[in-house]
Amino acid sequence: MGKRQNARNLQRTALPFRHRVADLEDPLRLTRPGTCPGNGGAGRATASVRHLQRFALIVFMAAVTISAPSDALTPARIDTLQAEAARLPLGERIAFWAETFIGTPYDDDPAGLYVSRAAVVADDRVDCMYLVFRAVELALSSAAEEAIAVALDKRFSSEGTLRDGKVSDYRGRFRFGEDMILSGKWGREVTPYLGTLLRARIRRTGATLAFVRSADLLRHRGALRSGDIVYFVNPRPHRPSGAVVRHMGIIKREKAKDTAEKDEVLFIHAQGVKGKSGAVAKVPLGEYLVSAPFKGAAVTRLD
Repeated sequence: MGKRQNARNLQRTALPFRHRVADLEDPLRLTRPGTCPGNGGAGRATASVRHLQRFALIVFMAAVTISAPSDALTPARIDTLQAEAARLPLGERIAFWAETFIGTPYDDDPAGLYVSRAAVVADDRVDCMYLVFRAVELALSSAAEEAIAVALDKRFSSEGTLRDGKVSDYRGRFRFGEDMILSGKWGREVTPYLGTLLRARIRRTGATLAFVRSADLLRHRGALRSGDIVYFVNPRPHRPSGAVVRHMGIIKREKAKDTAEKDEVLFIHAQGVKGKSGAVAKVPLGEYLVSAPFKGAAVTRLD
């Protein structure tokens, strides 16, 4: 069974997660009484927990049907696909490469498989951050080897280095999506064009991150382009890590089928839970926004 067929077997929902934090193996920890997104009431928090229980069950039932992709991204295959992608604009190339991972199993390593291996390339399993890393790195390069050089720049606040084919120190990598946005390395922010801006304070650094409510993004999703990176936000200042961005993925616009809309706005992301299972899927962004319990999102675009 190929990747695209595997993707069609997925349910059109996804369990959000914050990569690299083991306590999110329990999806119900996303919401606690009195602290559910957008509301301080315990009654609504209980309803939110029930919503997450249903959400987690649907994702689990989808995950058990996923098999490993049959066409691995070897360097030779990457170079072949690069020739096909070369004619596309940058945003379309980013979406193209994200699509090549559809059906790839979710990386359940708490640190990230590529970090544990001290490797640049670990395409056999991916989490949401690695999917964004690889799609952009491959889109900005013309060959498999060149993508590694791009990765050593993009994945780090300064620059990564290789020693004997291994990344010498991954401690300087981007571990949080909000740091990716504010670095400017992952494109310009287009969030201000998508609704009324809100601000989330990043406790680790004291900086603030601009985002829009999920309802605004739903309303203005027609302004998104292929290759845009969407970072879902759920500020929880009391979490140990202080993470603001909880999930991320890439936009793909396609000609709509059987709908009145001219284009369909789709979301390609690695859905899963650390320590459990999942896979890369492509889902309608509108459906995802309705079901995923995030407060809002920020968006960057590489031009």
